[in-house]
Amino acid sequence: MIPRLADPCDTIDRDPDRHRSDLMNTELLEEVLDCPNLPSLPAIAVRVIEMTSDQNVSLDELAKLIQTDQAMSARILRTVNSSFYGLRERCTTIRKALVMLGLSPVKSLVLGFSLVSSIELDKDPRFDYVAYWRRGLFTAAAAKAVADAAKLHEADECFLSGLLQDIGMIALLRTLGDDYIEIIEAADNDHRKLVRQELVVLEAQHPDIGALLAQRWRLPDQLTVPIKYHERPTAAPNEHHHIVRAVAIGNYAHDVLTDDEPAQALKRYYDRCEQWFGLKQSQADEAFKRFAHNTEELSELFSLDTGDAKDPAELLEIADSHLIKLAEEEPRRSPAADQLAHMLVGEESNDPLTGLLNARGFESALTGTFSALREGQEPVSLAQVVIDGLKIVQERAGVLASDAVLIRAIAFLQKHFEPIGGIVCRVGSSILSIILPRVSSNQVITTVEQFQVQFNASLGELLNQIEVEAGTIKLSVGVATAIPGSAGEVSTDERLVAAATRAVQSARTAGGNCVKTHNMAA
Repeated sequence: MIPRLADPCDTIDRDPDRHRSDLMNTELLEEVLDCPNLPSLPAIAVRVIEMTSDQNVSLDELAKLIQTDQAMSARILRTVNSSFYGLRERCTTIRKALVMLGLSPVKSLVLGFSLVSSIELDKDPRFDYVAYWRRGLFTAAAAKAVADAAKLHEADECFLSGLLQDIGMIALLRTLGDDYIEIIEAADNDHRKLVRQELVVLEAQHPDIGALLAQRWRLPDQLTVPIKYHERPTAAPNEHHHIVRAVAIGNYAHDVLTDDEPAQALKRYYDRCEQWFGLKQSQADEAFKRFAHNTEELSELFSLDTGDAKDPAELLEIADSHLIKLAEEEPRRSPAADQLAHMLVGEESNDPLTGLLNARGFESALTGTFSALREGQEPVSLAQVVIDGLKIVQERAGVLASDAVLIRAIAFLQKHFEPIGGIVCRVGSSILSIILPRVSSNQVITTVEQFQVQFNASLGELLNQIEVEAGTIKLSVGVATAIPGSAGEVSTDERLVAAATRAVQSARTAGGNCVKTHNMAA
């Protein structure tokens, strides 16, 4: 089913430290860095980061530093004495809190309260701060609850990472203003759509911007990595992947409490708890109950408006009833419905670097498309795109440079093809497939030509930035169209893939940087 096409980038090495740099629009990066209104940490938070980077830090000196800010000290003591930590003995001083809880929780609270203070100064009415803080605080609480259940040592880092995860949105809002509000509105306030919309419009995403800001604050990798990978947890480096995955599960828990139909989010929550941390459903339930119970108290402790609080017991009852309903419905689903559900849900069908459907997701999407259009015998077009030269770019300028070229190509493909209903998939390291329901070959060819003009124009500047010769990258496109259920030569999904693959091979043989159709390649 998947194109039998040699991928010119199959041997590209992946740099395990690739998260230390950023793949993003250079002009946007400079604009963000030059923005005078970026969130900043108070001096006490900066000093706490510096002191705690020393493993031999004096607890007495650290306690004295924190106590210089009486308001901060009071908020920390109030929090550590809350049911969120459940201490048997009351803490009356910061020094005692450091002894009883350890360095990590107190450090996380200092940074958390500092972050909230720096953002709360901004009261832009165009931005939904209630939804922003609800997602951050709920995710943070759930991530810590799951980490505690899984007996992770980094539970407090999980909490702070959840709170920090979307800081890049604030940076983009303060930098771009109305332009970023339009991107949020175009994504219907759906975070999964938001990162794709950001990539199409900005050629950058808020997780990357957030990680950049965290690096500027000199936060440790334990925090910058989860910020960068919270939307694609399976792509995170192994060193900190437990924190990233706890935050991702925290996002599912947030969705359970906020979605109108929480069944799918709850199912993902249970599935990921088991797959990633080996938690049984009873353990996942206990973690969820602790999280749900703490949301109202945490909102008050952090002085955040997260919307009307719901009774935790009521929430769990509603969620459980939806899960039962989902389980009852699943056996009655048609094969096509199963394929589409599999296509849309779960990282196993998505490419971790780009978030696009991978080879498995592509197969499901194409099969589902053929099934849906078979009765009406409407056309399905397929464009196969091969990017030659990524291996050369990687060898000369590093893997970040080759990834930048790939992501640039995807951004332009999405910009041109998604408005006409195209589904862009990454089926190989440098092979992209675009499924186009109800789109003719002529329309595909016209769109490809428009894409190539804009992509090639931007590519020259990018190659110059990474000091790679112009002409190194060659982009070949093959196009084929099928009528599902017809008596024509190309009438099945397998034949459509084969026809488009022959076309792109013909384009590569012709020297690349061109488009060929099935008829041209025959």
